Amino acid sequence: MTESRVGDRERTAHAWYGAPQEGQVPARADAAGGVEGGTAPTETGVALWARRIKRVLRDAMICTALIVAVPVGLTLAPAWSGWAMRSPGWGNTVERLHFAERIRHLAVAKDPAIRPAQAGLALAALGPTVRNNLDFPQRPAVARFARPWNNTPIPATLQVGSKVSSWYGPNSLSIIGHASRGLSPKEIAYLKVIATAPVWPAYDLVARAPMVDVLGGRFLVPFPDNAQVALMPSPSFSASKELAYASVSRAAYYLAIGKPAEADAVLRGTIGFGFVFIDNATDMIDALIGRVIVGIGRQGLEDLYLATGDPRLADVRAGIDPGNLKPYPMRQATTTQELRENRIANAADRALPRAVRLQNLYLLAQSVCTNPRELLLGPAQDVRDAFALGARELARFPSERALLDLMLQSPNRPVPSASMPDVGPLRVLIGTATIASIITDNPRMAYCTRLPFMNR
Repeated sequence: MTESRVGDRERTAHAWYGAPQEGQVPARADAAGGVEGGTAPTETGVALWARRIKRVLRDAMICTALIVAVPVGLTLAPAWSGWAMRSPGWGNTVERLHFAERIRHLAVAKDPAIRPAQAGLALAALGPTVRNNLDFPQRPAVARFARPWNNTPIPATLQVGSKVSSWYGPNSLSIIGHASRGLSPKEIAYLKVIATAPVWPAYDLVARAPMVDVLGGRFLVPFPDNAQVALMPSPSFSASKELAYASVSRAAYYLAIGKPAEADAVLRGTIGFGFVFIDNATDMIDALIGRVIVGIGRQGLEDLYLATGDPRLADVRAGIDPGNLKPYPMRQATTTQELRENRIANAADRALPRAVRLQNLYLLAQSVCTNPRELLLGPAQDVRDAFALGARELARFPSERALLDLMLQSPNRPVPSASMPDVGPLRVLIGTATIASIITDNPRMAYCTRLPFMNR
């Protein structure tokens, strides 16, 4: 019994490693050349490799289909596709921009001799020096004007602005009233530093410009092929507000030295400077900056008229109660298709502020991320028609036409890895979509997957 079991184990081992098994009865060949009770004849080399290649191609097609299913599936998710075209949330910005129109007549008069390109360069020079962005190279050799009040100690007798306002000079809500009651020589000397700063000629020029090429003054166009509109650098909000607050102190200086007409012109210039941002806005941030600056100038003008007993005070105060804000009848949407139709209608609505129409075009360009057809084939005709209308009605300069083209083409461009979130599961999802984008040579797949983390 023991010998039998040992023999069984040896035969099993030999069979496993393919060694010949002695003592076996040879199998009889059948008529077809096969082996009766045995296996089929060995495949030739060509047939074997053909079968292997076929299996590899089949597996590759299955893997590709599974990978591509990730970005395509996201377009079918209502929450994801709705996010693609939903505004980041601008509150009652539309109402506030319409509200600002009530005081447009208080702004300084426009000078038709000032060219848009000239005003664009001047506006760029008013901003802070920033590091050059390779995706959005700036115009070289733009002079930056010094702000000497940053290096001048403020007298202790002057009330300082709050940190919330990003202005550490005289409080804009009290300085004009303080100046009307008389200033000390030290206070006047300090305000003179502000009023005679080299920044004001460029500031006044921009305020009087009928149109301003904002983008052309800042960037070289056309934009590079790797630029993404969502990553375009925005103008400095704090730097622009600082100039507006400083202009109120500038007006206070003229009032203190007995020149109320000059003070009036300064504040009207600040209102005009704010409307430059609103009227030439290329996105909602520009418009919001302008709305704040208009409010600073209007408040300063009200304080001036109150301090001097000017009868025009009633005109400045008319209709400024924020409680009078009435909601603009924006179109409501409950589905992605309705949201898309609203974006098209808003982009064409001439009653809406310029910035709002451009914002709707930007969001409309993301519609390729809301359905498989556009994800695979590109924007539909209604989107292209909306951009064609925007090019005719909103793009006044080559820089603005380049911006519209950038909006429409951004989904077709590679997305920088810096926009990838750090959350593990999301990185896996985005990594899969990136592979699908490479395999299919379709950048929209990677773009749409990262879109919720890029929207401006």
